[in-house]
Amino acid sequence: MRWPLHLVWILLALPVFGQGHSGELHLRIEDPQGAGVRATVELVCEAADFRNTFVTDDSGSLVARRLPLGVYRAQVQQTGFSPASIDIEVRSAIPVHSVIKLSLASVRTSVTVEADSTLLDPRRVNSANEIGSTTIETHSQAGCMKGMQYCTRAARNTRRSS
Repeated sequence: MRWPLHLVWILLALPVFGQGHSGELHLRIEDPQGAGVRATVELVCEAADFRNTFVTDDSGSLVARRLPLGVYRAQVQQTGFSPASIDIEVRSAIPVHSVIKLSLASVRTSVTVEADSTLLDPRRVNSANEIGSTTIETHSQAGCMKGMQYCTRAARNTRRSS
């Protein structure tokens, strides 16, 4: 009589052994139009001390099996798209299905502005500009300063008449 009672207890306990402490995640990575994207996905669960990197297939799908139960952060990196991440709860052996939509990366432009040496003398407080006679003669010979030629002739004529 005891033997059938033990058998009943064993049969009732079998479903408990069938429950695993791991789950399964079905993940799909899509572009803004909904097409699958091949991408790198990092799954992290701090509570279970789990960190693993997966690569999706060409249709953007991946299946992660035998994951310890817990809350996972899925971080997706793909060239041409902004990084994306979502939190996913894996609480039982029933597969969890999730979709991550990527957005296009923004264009980044940078402009570097550098100051050249100043044309003004910062130690001078007045606003007078002086031009030496050598500069005037050099430019007048090159024909660059026609207005200055008039000034130079006038200055020479003034010296002769004095």
